Amino acid sequence: LDTFSESSCYFLMEERSTLVYRLLEYQSKMGNAAAKQVESAVVVDSSTLLKDDSLSIASSLISKEKMSAKLKGTKMNTWVDASTGNILYTSKSKGLIKSHAIILDAEEKEIAIVVTAKKGMKSSTLYIGKKTPSFKGQKAASDEDLKKAGIEEGTELYAFAVIDAKRGLSTGKGTYSLVTGEGKDESDFELKDVYTAEKLSSMGYQALFKEAESESIIAKAATKGVAMTPTIEFAAGVDMVALILLGQTLAGDGSAGALAGAGVV
Repeated sequence: LDTFSESSCYFLMEERSTLVYRLLEYQSKMGNAAAKQVESAVVVDSSTLLKDDSLSIASSLISKEKMSAKLKGTKMNTWVDASTGNILYTSKSKGLIKSHAIILDAEEKEIAIVVTAKKGMKSSTLYIGKKTPSFKGQKAASDEDLKKAGIEEGTELYAFAVIDAKRGLSTGKGTYSLVTGEGKDESDFELKDVYTAEKLSSMGYQALFKEAESESIIAKAATKGVAMTPTIEFAAGVDMVALILLGQTLAGDGSAGALAGAGVV
């Protein structure tokens, strides 16, 4: 019996080792395939925001030409131009449970507030708010909603955009949509999809971003070499903040606080 037990344990350990090896081999192959797919992808310039910058979170953060961005700083909450090192924007988490994050431009001027509406292991919904209405007659966030988000009551804040994301073990898909009007009930909005993103199956971070209407690739993100955080390459004419926030929801817990301080997008 003892001999049988020892043999059985040895057999099970061998089987487990084989399964782990095959899993790692599979992930490696998928990761290599994802890396090649992202590397070969060609980003296409967009002209929509250049014609109407009011559709952007901040007109100063619309890419004027092809460029790349990366995280910088010990707090990992500042995005900079990968070529020049110039600051693009910084995120600062606020609230008792980091339920919202403030987005500041290079001059530390507030340009938006990101609020966690829903958060789960496999999905999340974020609202991006601004100080000005997104459409005629839009109501500002109620004091009740502000309190839930850890924002001071009386703050004038209007929903500008919504990010919805769904995540798997190593993949994810998300949509960035602009608020264009009131929804069917008071808690909903009429939305227009602008960007979509897909995180590909990989050990690192590999993702492609597309315009929702044309399905053209307008940005791509990847971790390279020993880097722990990705570099994002943008086409000209895209909302860099929107795309970075969208990409960040596909990893981590997708909350506003995580967006402000997470080392990985």
